[in-house]
Amino acid sequence: MKTIFILTVISASMFLAAGEQPVVGWDFDQLENGAAVSLDGKQKAAVVRSEHVAAVPGKLGKAVSIRGEYKGSRAGALTAKDFKFDFSKPFTAEVLVKFDGGIDRKLRREIFSLADAEHGPGIRFSLYYSALEFSTGDGKKKDVVRTAGSTLTVTSEQWHLLTVTYDGKKITLYCDGVAAAEKEMTIQPAVKTKSLSIGSYKNGLAYPLMGAVDELTFCDVCKTPAQVAERHLAIFGE
Repeated sequence: MKTIFILTVISASMFLAAGEQPVVGWDFDQLENGAAVSLDGKQKAAVVRSEHVAAVPGKLGKAVSIRGEYKGSRAGALTAKDFKFDFSKPFTAEVLVKFDGGIDRKLRREIFSLADAEHGPGIRFSLYYSALEFSTGDGKKKDVVRTAGSTLTVTSEQWHLLTVTYDGKKITLYCDGVAAAEKEMTIQPAVKTKSLSIGSYKNGLAYPLMGAVDELTFCDVCKTPAQVAERHLAIFGE
């Protein structure tokens, strides 16, 4: 028990390295009774289709791999029900991801999402055509910000720190502590969906991550570029 407590303190200090405490987050160090428990112990992320979800070595402690078939409700996922985080206000989302190699770049790979449908309302963060993509919408029209392949290629088989910040008017996407894309957009607050889907779209409906995810956190402030870079330095030391 003492060892577990020490590891928990160390993990928490890593989250606080950039000076902001997450509202909710998971380190995925333990999958118990088919779920990962959040850092504050209040929010469970339940495993969907356990044959496609497994604990694996992470960048910090353990991670969870999420795979499956591309569509037809056969993707693995973790789903946090009754997720109350408000994406329409300033926020920062940070996650460590290692994408599997050898996957068709035309296949969308969902990292996390909370959306009613493909065009919103809600938010989605994914890898598509080797570019990071964040989208939102009003249910009819989708607004998208994505990184350009000419300036950023997200490599496979190695860990990346991926960060999304929103200041209430503008979304900025970061890869490994460096800003890679930005766009002004408005995120709709009226979302019927109450479950955060991790590693697939609609809790296993489609677009499996085909990779591993570690240290996913959400905080209710928009971190500065310096804070995002500091977080990357704290993890990778370079």
